[in-house]
Amino acid sequence: MCTGASRVQLAADFERRVEEREFPTCPPHGGRRLLFSRDNGDVEFHHGALFAFTRWTNLFFPLRQLFWGDAIGGPIASLFGSFISDQPIAANQAGKYTFFSHTSYWNTAGSEGWQAPNIEELELALDLADRRKNAYRDQPSPGEQTQSEV
Repeated sequence: MCTGASRVQLAADFERRVEEREFPTCPPHGGRRLLFSRDNGDVEFHHGALFAFTRWTNLFFPLRQLFWGDAIGGPIASLFGSFISDQPIAANQAGKYTFFSHTSYWNTAGSEGWQAPNIEELELALDLADRRKNAYRDQPSPGEQTQSEV
């Protein structure tokens, strides 16, 4: 996403894009992080400050020996802002990471099902205040009778 022939050039291009708010950060960068003034004096929220009111949790499987964990994911707070909470996801109960787990963040097909560390971390990160934890798991499927109805 950045241009440059060296690490220094890539870093400089990244910083330029952050300062121009092409790459949003949390908190937003710049002198006036949230607001800007139009020529007519109106003050508005800056379109580049989209993460100003966001709770950003970055979940990732730590990389182990290139293919175990997520080679694409990883901690990002040092690049995209100190308001980001980097949360590594624990290995499964056997202490193992899945092979190239970048596509496994929402996987419930394993032996741990809905109790897998990736699903538990996702639930904690979402912290949906209007839903009781695991409430959707306790609900019968459409047309299914509950024990009290039998």
